[in-house]
Amino acid sequence: MVKRNAIHYHALPALVFTVLCLLSTIITARPQPMATQTGPQAVPGAPLKGVDVKLGRNPGGSPAARTTDQNGKFDFGVLPKGSYYLIVSLPDKNRSAAASPTVKTCWVTINGAVGGAIQKGWDFEKNRAFDAATMGTAKAAGQEKIILESDGTHPLNGTIVKSKSNITNN
Repeated sequence: MVKRNAIHYHALPALVFTVLCLLSTIITARPQPMATQTGPQAVPGAPLKGVDVKLGRNPGGSPAARTTDQNGKFDFGVLPKGSYYLIVSLPDKNRSAAASPTVKTCWVTINGAVGGAIQKGWDFEKNRAFDAATMGTAKAAGQEKIILESDGTHPLNGTIVKSKSNITNN
């Protein structure tokens, strides 16, 4: 009996080493979870530089204004918790461009809202937001403002790009 137990005690480190190697192989070979994104994916389209973006408390509230940069981006930073509205427009010097076939509508992606990113279309001619499902239809009445909620902890920023149908081959 003593010899038998002695053999098992000598084999124990080898057994533990083998089990640890197998576990290490299993853990490393296990597929890692893929990164997930919340909210809508980025919309393809040419960035719209120089678009005016106004944000104010909903209802009422004097709006703060930003202008999109060369990448079509805007940023309002972290806002106090509450309801806000967002309006998009072309500056007066570009209003004639809104009537041209190249910039009638755009996509607005807003990050930092409660519930995740918001994606809306914007019609420059009608000065209204619309949902993706109504894009290109005569029924697309939309709303005069994009309404969103801030949680007070995430910065509110976004991107404005030309609608795919408005991109020219240049």
